[in-house]
Amino acid sequence: VSLMEDTYSKLNSTQLQLIHKEKLASIGQISAGMAHEIKNPLSFMQSNHVFLKKYIKQLSESSIKESEKSELIYEIDDILFDFSDGLKRILGVVNDMLSFSRDESRQKLDMNYDVNLNLDQSLRILKGTINPEISIVRKYGDIPQISCYGGEINQVFLNLLNNAIHATNIPENRDKKVIIRTASEDERVIIDILNTGKTIDPENRKKVFEPFYTTKPSGKGTGLGLSIASDIVIKRHNGDISVAEECGMIMFRIALNREIEDSDELVYEL
Repeated sequence: VSLMEDTYSKLNSTQLQLIHKEKLASIGQISAGMAHEIKNPLSFMQSNHVFLKKYIKQLSESSIKESEKSELIYEIDDILFDFSDGLKRILGVVNDMLSFSRDESRQKLDMNYDVNLNLDQSLRILKGTINPEISIVRKYGDIPQISCYGGEINQVFLNLLNNAIHATNIPENRDKKVIIRTASEDERVIIDILNTGKTIDPENRKKVFEPFYTTKPSGKGTGLGLSIASDIVIKRHNGDISVAEECGMIMFRIALNREIEDSDELVYEL
């Protein structure tokens, strides 16, 4: 019995490591966009720094008039406000990234997980990768907080949203749109992520959750994202995940129970 328990424990440990590696791979794929989100406020702050030094130097001059001094102080206050805003944006991106990328191998059950709030966090992480032509439509319902392994569900959200953004961002697609819906249904919370990209034929819909299946070009995906997402939702949370077509759009649906019991069991099947 101890040998079986030891083997099972090692399998679970391997699964959690695989989830973490896939998470880091996702960060790698969107890192350019995240760097862009950090670079923009930094560039603005660097530019304003030149003016700030200039204004402070002018204030130190004895010949400056009171009217000029008041105007300079106003300009400095304005620059400092922009500095504060830029720092908040940078810290927001970094905190979102750190929150997502941390190792969840010893993660505790989150008893007050806010689905809508964490969907928004995933969108902020992806912001730098979203083509301005893509319309992100949020249709959030008034849903209760749930118990879940928050870091793992965030990984599912990031994967599905990233896939939806990638799918809809094709040159021939004139109506680039991603729709995110949430609703409460009986004892479950439903999350729908739809996109206006190419449809997936019924035969391939059966394959999207299989390990190593991907429609992305070589080097653009591991082929494990949806398979791991499926295991996280179904095996870890006793929920459901499916893909269907709605009004010409591809829709991924996640159904999560409002409450689950804490468990260390999670075995990934390749």
